[in-house]
Amino acid sequence: MIAVDTCGPPRTFRGGPVSPGRVSTIGYNICGEGAQLIVVSMEGGRTIRSLQSYVESGYSGTAPVSDTTIVMSAPGLQQSVGGG
Repeated sequence: MIAVDTCGPPRTFRGGPVSPGRVSTIGYNICGEGAQLIVVSMEGGRTIRSLQSYVESGYSGTAPVSDTTIVMSAPGLQQSVGGG
């Protein structure tokens, strides 16, 4: 799940199950700038949360997930306070 806070009410976007070593792409639109938080539910019900990160229109990035961590990375995508 990706939680996005930009103009208007906060929104969430959900992807489906992803097998280990596979990729899931989730796209969304924001107006101007905002923040995102990624939450991954692992098998067994455990969840992993990213730090909240700053986003602007036109940004794209990756968020590799390990058994314990989500690492946000992209040019201009900055980590900020928050997360988990």
